[in-house]
Amino acid sequence: MNLAALIDLTNRRKVEDPQARAERLAASRVRMRQYAVEIENRIASEAVSHQLLAKVCTI
Repeated sequence: MNLAALIDLTNRRKVEDPQARAERLAASRVRMRQYAVEIENRIASEAVSHQLLAKVCTI
């Protein structure tokens, strides 16, 4: 790749399509929500497991 091509690639990254950026941000938000739900489910299942263990140990 020559210097002119590298400069062109650098300039393209700076000039970003607003629609593409909005789509990327929306996709990122969806992934964050999915991850948050997954973490909440893990925490909830661990809490239930701890409660059941506590009940079994007291019997």
